[in-house]
Amino acid sequence: MVKINLLDTPEDEPSFRKQKSETPPVETPKSEMDFSFLQPEETTPPPEPQIAPAEPATFPRQSTEEDVLFAPPGTTDEKTEDTFTYESGSKKKLFIILGVIVVLLLVALFVILWMGPEPESPSTVTPPVKSGGPPGAGQPGTSPTAQTSQNRVSPMLQRVYAQNNGENQFYLNYATNLLGISTARAGLSMVVIAPGAIYVSVLADSRDDIARFRQAAKDKLPGMQLQIQNISPRIVQDQQKLMADFFIPLSGSATPKPPGNTVEPLSEGAVLSTLRAQAHSTRLRVVRLKQGQKHRTGVLNIIPCYMTVSGSKSAIIKFLTELTRKYPAIQLTKVSIFPSGTGVIHQGNVKARIEMNVTTPTDN
Repeated sequence: MVKINLLDTPEDEPSFRKQKSETPPVETPKSEMDFSFLQPEETTPPPEPQIAPAEPATFPRQSTEEDVLFAPPGTTDEKTEDTFTYESGSKKKLFIILGVIVVLLLVALFVILWMGPEPESPSTVTPPVKSGGPPGAGQPGTSPTAQTSQNRVSPMLQRVYAQNNGENQFYLNYATNLLGISTARAGLSMVVIAPGAIYVSVLADSRDDIARFRQAAKDKLPGMQLQIQNISPRIVQDQQKLMADFFIPLSGSATPKPPGNTVEPLSEGAVLSTLRAQAHSTRLRVVRLKQGQKHRTGVLNIIPCYMTVSGSKSAIIKFLTELTRKYPAIQLTKVSIFPSGTGVIHQGNVKARIEMNVTTPTDN
């Protein structure tokens, strides 16, 4: 039997047809063909639950230092506690680079120390000089210190230093001997050292005491002429005294003397600080220190300086002696030594007013 359904069925099927459709379908022989265009919905059985095959358990791989250092940012596991951020990786990389650099430097230093300095070629080795001087001296009888001082001072300055050294020693020798003279009732009240002459003031009780002092000076310095200039009365500590002024001409000129091995040249900027330091080293109090206007003579500068110090007589003599010996650039032009108060020099503290010229090389 052939069924032809052309979808002409009405929307509301009759009840008897509904019942008929609910009846189970009858299997038709294979010879019969169903030409219905709308097949009734066939109920398909629910699919059986499929069990997925069990996958092997995988464990997270621990990140290594290489993964952290060379992995791109954001690829590291952020859920674990021991992960490295980009910033911490960069710092560790920097530490590694610095450590490599330090190791290379240590290796290079070890190689340099192990190899040692390059030996000098035979052409540059100077043969030792046999001399009677100390070991290491370049010339016989010349010490290394003297050679260093001469190398630092030009020949013109060496001549100036020798002239200053001779004059300073000449005047200081007279002043030191005069300051050591004293008698029972007479003593020095002032000593002034100037170019070509020395002026001395003697405080005594009477003229006879003045005469005795004059004879003591001649005995100590034979050939010295003490020419009396004036005698005047003075009241000192409510006592009647006599003041005698003497003039001592210094005949002849000082012989230039090359300075010793401890010569130190002076620069213009270090003059005042050097004078102050030298005074403090001999326990003198600096009362006044002033630098005058410099003037140029050829290739040399002459700087006048004025200084007043206070202390004991022995300290002042030591200061002048050491200053001129150590710094022959200084030329004493005038030195006045007198007591701090009234009386004579050998009692209590004294003062010294010093005028000097300092010779320094020019900048050109």
